[in-house]
Amino acid sequence: MEKALRFGVLAVICGSLAGCGEGFEPPSKVQGLRAFAVRADPASGVPGEGVTLDLLRGDRRQQDGEPEREVEVAWLGGCHAPPSRQFFDCYPLLVEIAKRLEPRVLETPPNRFPEGVFGGGDRFRIEIPEDVLERSPRRDTDPIHFAPSFTFFAVCAGELVARPDLTDRVPLGCVSKSTGEPVSKDDFVIGFSTVYTLEGASNANPELEGLRFDEGLVTSASCSDDSDCAPLDGAPQLEMACSAASSCAPVVAACASDCPKIAVSPLIPRSSAEQLPNEGYPEVLWTSFYANAGEFNTETQLVNDRTSGWVDDFSADWKPPRLPGTARIWVTVNDQRGGTTWSTFDVVVR
Repeated sequence: MEKALRFGVLAVICGSLAGCGEGFEPPSKVQGLRAFAVRADPASGVPGEGVTLDLLRGDRRQQDGEPEREVEVAWLGGCHAPPSRQFFDCYPLLVEIAKRLEPRVLETPPNRFPEGVFGGGDRFRIEIPEDVLERSPRRDTDPIHFAPSFTFFAVCAGELVARPDLTDRVPLGCVSKSTGEPVSKDDFVIGFSTVYTLEGASNANPELEGLRFDEGLVTSASCSDDSDCAPLDGAPQLEMACSAASSCAPVVAACASDCPKIAVSPLIPRSSAEQLPNEGYPEVLWTSFYANAGEFNTETQLVNDRTSGWVDDFSADWKPPRLPGTARIWVTVNDQRGGTTWSTFDVVVR
């Protein structure tokens, strides 16, 4: 099975779907607007049926309990089984879509396009064509016949504008609502999601049963003040507080040097690594970690390898930040056929 099918559901590429280059912060460190993952439900396509896509995004500005800033999100779809099976073969179609968009993208009436071609917001539904597998001829190297469907998105802390003149990238731009000037790279992100339709087989999203923070099981309990929050099960030494988002969050001390490293551990059942059809091993599974304050020692940990099998420890160590505030942590779990799931929680830093 080709590399694209083994390793990619989501590509979030810097600037204009080009490489990020040297000198950037670690990917786990959220410095601006970010898109972490797209979850498809169901995780793989079925000819003639729909798939709902949900976008997980975050922002440095969510630090210190600030309200989430307004952003615009747009989706461009309808690219099913391009000849090369690669996303860049979709660009001519995207340009044609952009030509029919209003200059201010989100002013475009949704009914101008068939379902699954254009939409806004964090959720978008695509339609898998009945003949999608026929559009993607089987190759001798394929262990299973499949067809990819690519859907592109743009997230903008400003105003999205149509750019049909951009023929070698996603033809959308992001400008300041006050000045009309292009925003910085920290305020605009574009990427794409891939949904695979598999002949005679399907894929399920991985499961994430919970997260441990310093051995304590993270809770999603809501609260109105600190008295509503009991210590984490398994970590009674951790103080709990009511975060700015009105959810119970562990409390840690701000730290400038010789900081403790706190393990963040996803609870992933082995059943999430499904057996690959027509291959004698289960799929590759990995987990990724992101934070808008503090630092992780790694961005990604392997959970299941196709040759060595299940990994005993796939936690990551998080170091608290120097300044007090509220840190947000995002954890995603991905499989090689496009399945994904996630969880998010806050940490109060005092």
